[in-house]
Parts: sequence; C-alpha cells; structure tokens
Amino acid sequence: MLKIKDLDLLKNLDILFENEIILYGAGGYGRKACQLLKRIKAPIAGFCDSNVTKWGEVIEDYRVLSLYEMLDMVKEKAHIIIVIAMANPNDVEQVLGVLEKNGVTGIDCYTYFALKHTVELHIDDDRIEEEFRREEKRKKEIYCELYAIYHRDTFSLAVLWNIEQKRNEILILQSGKVGSSSVRNSLKKAQVPCFHVHTLSGQWGAKKFDKTKNFLPLPKTEKIRMISLVRDPIARGLAVYFQSFHEYIMRTYADSFEPDSCKGAVSILRGETENGTYGAMFEWFNLEIRDVFGVDVYQHDFDREKGYQIIRQDNVELLLIKLEKLNDCEDVIGQFAGAENFKLIRTNDANDKLYRFAYEDLKRTIEIPQDILDFYYKDNPAMDHFYTAQEKERFYQKWKK
Repeated sequence: MLKIKDLDLLKNLDILFENEIILYGAGGYGRKACQLLKRIKAPIAGFCDSNVTKWGEVIEDYRVLSLYEMLDMVKEKAHIIIVIAMANPNDVEQVLGVLEKNGVTGIDCYTYFALKHTVELHIDDDRIEEEFRREEKRKKEIYCELYAIYHRDTFSLAVLWNIEQKRNEILILQSGKVGSSSVRNSLKKAQVPCFHVHTLSGQWGAKKFDKTKNFLPLPKTEKIRMISLVRDPIARGLAVYFQSFHEYIMRTYADSFEPDSCKGAVSILRGETENGTYGAMFEWFNLEIRDVFGVDVYQHDFDREKGYQIIRQDNVELLLIKLEKLNDCEDVIGQFAGAENFKLIRTNDANDKLYRFAYEDLKRTIEIPQDILDFYYKDNPAMDHFYTAQEKERFYQKWKK
C-alpha cells in the first residue's frame, strides 16, 4: 500500500538529491514544485498527470509523461520518488488510489507541503546554491519584520476599533485551533454579525509588545457578548504545530528549528507547559478575558458534563464551550446568538489541509513525555475546572499510547 511519508522528508533533505523525482500534477502546484526543485538543482524525472490532454506537454522544460510511461520509468529505475503536487489532500489520496490500481508499489510519495518546508528547514545545506539561500533568508527577515508590526500595532488597534464601534457584534475570542473558525462561519451563515480574534491583550505569545500601544482593559460601557472555547491542551498543541508550521520556520532559522517533527512538536508542547502556572491553553483565559474584561472564568463554576457555561458579569456575557462537546451545543449557540435554526458548520479542519498526512503520521508515532502527560492530566486545577476525571483519563490513555 502506498503511503505519504512527509515526516521522513521533512527531516532528511538527502531524499531529494538521492532520487529522481516525478511530479504528479501538471497544474499550478506542479509548476511551483518544479521551480523549487530546479532552484536547488534536485534531479527531476518529469511530470505526470491524470488528465490525458496534458500528456506530451512540456512544462518548465520537462515533459508530461503518460501514466503508462511513468509506470515504465518506475519499473526501470531504482531510485524514484513521487511528489504529488496538488493543493487538496483528497486529490492526493485519489492519486494514491490511481497509482495502486495500476500496480505502483514500493515507491515513496510526498506532498508539496513536505517539499516546500523541507527546503526551508534545510536552507543552510551546502548543496543549495548560495544565491537561493540568501533570497530565502531575506524572505525570513522580511516576514519577521511584518509579523512584528502586524501583531503589535495594526492588529490590536483594528480589534479595538471594531469592538468600540460595532458592539452589536458577537466577539469570538479564543486561543488558536479551538474551533473558532467553525463558530464564526456558522454564525455568518446564520447572518449573525460577529468578529473573530485570538488575542486582545497584546501580551499573548512572545510578550514583546510596546506597552504604550496597549489601550486595554476596555472601558465597561455597553454590553459585550463573547463566545470562547477550550480544548484538550495536547490535542490543541499538536494542531497548532502544523497549522503554524510555516510561521515557526519563517520566524526561526533552520539551525534552531527541529526538522524531526515529533521532536519539534514535543518541544512546542513543553514550551506551552511553561507558559503560565497551568499551561498556555489555560493561561490564555487570564491574559485575554480576565485581564481585558475583568472576568475570571475560574471563579465561575463550569458544567463539565454539559460542556458549556454562560457567564454574566458586569457588561460581559460570555458563552464558554468545551470543544469536545461543541456538536452537542448547537442549540445553545443558536439561542445565545439569537439565531433560529442555527447549524454548526465544521471548517478549518486538519483533514482539509495539505499537512493532513504529516499530522496523522505524527499523532500515530509521537511519544508524549510522561512529565507532560502528568502536568495536564494528573494534578492541574485548570484542567480539572473544565474536564471530568473520565475525560482526563481518556486523554491520558490516548496520548500515552
């Protein structure tokens, strides 16, 4: 059975230089993949595509092979790999099925996600031409500069303006990878005005914001309605790792970002345990809701069985939901938002992202250190605030395995 082996490629640039590469997909992603491989002077065998009308075309100086020509090449050559250069993970799986149906076995396959980020991770490798290395490092510098400006100034001020001027909107305020996109898109589908943001305090993350730019906490004037979610912190940490994979690379030079994704993800998880007394997932509520709006969620009882709670304090009305119970809270969200016939639409799901294959592989192979498991599931008052003993035990056994 053919399998996408993105995790292997991410930690081993040699794969690209020690094999001839067939690019399956002669569209936009195929062209980008070819251009990238040409820049690093990796051996390209040619293109292939399921669309017979493209067979025989020449793209980026390489011929688009028919499926039968590609099969012959695979049989004749010992060192061949396939990069499936497509944007949709479902299309990638469809290609795997086509290859298997035609007798292709024993060939390692990768996605454009792994190809692109492998080059970024190993940009200091001597086999990559100096000019290209300089270009990529300059891109990183520009990215970091823009990232700092965006988060320090424009983003915070835009959010403040939005809240001050549009108080009829529901504010979806929560940490990343906790289902906020699903809630936002579902509300918009129901024509409920809403605004979605992960941070207001200017303190989240690196905590390098200019305090003179921080106009919070907000004045207690008109009513503010908010929705926020919480999630199993290890599941969230792993999701954040791949969702922000490009950002991590661009903000960290290759020599200090771990190309072994299992080790890299563990590093992210360990870093989150050090952010706040009970971990980043739970410290977020202090930084973004307590310090901004004066509402301490830990001072209000949370119904762990139902999985949601509505907190009313001063001018704030907050609906707090456990992600694992989100599907059960469809009616609750609809009533809170005043939206009849509200339907929850799942979006921004990892299954729809090109990193899906690496993400699933990582969840199957990663070994979560015992100290991280104990930190969250053994004696963590914040975890206990939201999750039952049975839920914690399920998480513990899942990640321990």
